[in-house]
Amino acid sequence: MLMRNLDPGSVLLLTRDDPLGLCRYVGGLPGERQDVLPLGSWALGQPWLDERLSKRKGLAVPSYAPLGRLKGGTGWEPVAIALFANQNVGIVPAVFTELKPDTDALRPDLAVVRRGCCGRSRRVRTR
Repeated sequence: MLMRNLDPGSVLLLTRDDPLGLCRYVGGLPGERQDVLPLGSWALGQPWLDERLSKRKGLAVPSYAPLGRLKGGTGWEPVAIALFANQNVGIVPAVFTELKPDTDALRPDLAVVRRGCCGRSRRVRTR
């Protein structure tokens, strides 16, 4: 249900463990969507995740190094989501996220559209 309305092959960035665990569990059930990749947005920039996304999923890993001083602060996650979308929209059709990405950090050809799971998510896609 959480992933039913998402574009095929997209990435879903979630801010909490409960919906992430539910999406991962449901994605493993027969007949359920396995084409959407659910991730915890708080883990963006972690070396272990970056390596998995690059090697196993073929996704691009942005440089999160300039964000190091913001990590843990209120402005870090929206900027990290924007950097992730900048690098991966085009590799995947869209990035969905519960948290609004920092629109100032998005590529000019990307747009944020309210749509998707739970009625609260945002879809980042090309204009």
